[in-house]
Amino acid sequence: MFYKTKRARDRRKELHPRVHFLGAARAVTPSLHLLEIPGDGKRWVCLDSGSSQEDTIAIERRLPNGLSPSKLNAVILSHVHNDHVGGGPRLSKLGYSGPFYCTEPSNDLLKTIWPDSGAIQQKDARRFKTPLMFGEQDARMALRQLRPVSMGKRFSPVPGVAAEFLSASHLLGAAQTLLEIDFKGGEKRTLLYTGDLGRPGMPCLDDVAPVKYADYVICEGTYGDKLHNDLDPLNALADAVNRAYGLASYPDKKRGYGAILIPSFALGRAQTVAYYLRLLRQQGRIRPIRVAMDSPLAINITEVYRRHIHDFNRSDRKQAKHCDLFSLPGDIECRTWEESAKLDKPLSEPTIIVSSRGWGNGGRVTSHLLSRLEHPGNTVIWLGHQGEGTPGSDLTAGARSIYIAKHKLNVKATIEHLEGFSGHQDQREILDTLSRFKRPPRKLFLVHAEEAPATVLKAKIEKRLGCEVVIPHRGSHFDLT
Repeated sequence: MFYKTKRARDRRKELHPRVHFLGAARAVTPSLHLLEIPGDGKRWVCLDSGSSQEDTIAIERRLPNGLSPSKLNAVILSHVHNDHVGGGPRLSKLGYSGPFYCTEPSNDLLKTIWPDSGAIQQKDARRFKTPLMFGEQDARMALRQLRPVSMGKRFSPVPGVAAEFLSASHLLGAAQTLLEIDFKGGEKRTLLYTGDLGRPGMPCLDDVAPVKYADYVICEGTYGDKLHNDLDPLNALADAVNRAYGLASYPDKKRGYGAILIPSFALGRAQTVAYYLRLLRQQGRIRPIRVAMDSPLAINITEVYRRHIHDFNRSDRKQAKHCDLFSLPGDIECRTWEESAKLDKPLSEPTIIVSSRGWGNGGRVTSHLLSRLEHPGNTVIWLGHQGEGTPGSDLTAGARSIYIAKHKLNVKATIEHLEGFSGHQDQREILDTLSRFKRPPRKLFLVHAEEAPATVLKAKIEKRLGCEVVIPHRGSHFDLT
């Protein structure tokens, strides 16, 4: 009797879809969730295919035992940050031949981001003698599998599943994914995967689209135990630049005018900074100072933004008819190392340098820190959270000497640190987003968060919505009954 009962229970379970949590479970990265659809010929749909430097387990080793990349049927990408898409070309290299579904802006961004990532990995593999996850050619082959879908248009990643992208804000092209799954007997279940949720009022982006109904929700909780301060980033940047201009406007006989260095990530952050600096100068809130964008990747990504003005929010679409949203005449772009190196020579006028990376731990910004940190006419403006152990973290903590690229520097430049630039919703904003459901979901899974913030947010959601909240472990799975 026991065995009959167990077999019957197992057969009932096979009638239900199942979601596997393979990454960003009780951790912030990398995002990888797997939807298992039962029936004749089981189907597998990945929600994101992320990778990260913090968690180096190869994406194929995260899949359930016996499931190879070649057996996956579809991959749905929420947005193009590396911790959500960085493993895609690796899957393709190992035999995945299905589509990568994404929004139209994400499609165009990936044409720049995946080959750039592959080229960097090739260089690192040669330099450090490490295994190559994928190279530039692998990335270009994976691009052939991209299937762009308009926001709000329904599509079917596999038979028995309908899906729709809805705005998640956060980044150009970032989307929530609402899936409708057929059950045997004509029933349906809905699953919402939020991806990363952006804050209200972000430049160029629509706010997060409301979702009224979902039986199950996979929700991010990165800042589940935090509230962002009320600092207006535009005002804060204006004040910091005006203070820095006062120092930079007095030329040194040997070094020329000072520089205002703003380390920025090439994707998203650099475009936000460029947008704000253009707006502040147009409004006369800061001096008409020259801005140099010193990052080939950031320049290429900004070009994608310009091509997708029709995907901006209504206000910025209207404004873009009359001006370039990201630069003014006289601004410069530095694509080559030679152009970048000129910024470290004596400047003929005060100059803002926007350069990647945002934490100062690599990229062209390293050269600018080496040439600028020891001189008092310069200012470095750090934006948002700075990763532990990075130059940005040390300098914003007050370090007066620091090693950059093995060179010890005595810090004489002014250091500014501005909060308010996070692209993630905080606890209050996540709760407000989830409160727009007309009825509570059956179950909500918290991902993309360390255990401590997830635990705090779990209690808040259960109290506000009255639904069951689960913080899954990596490798766990749940049936959608």
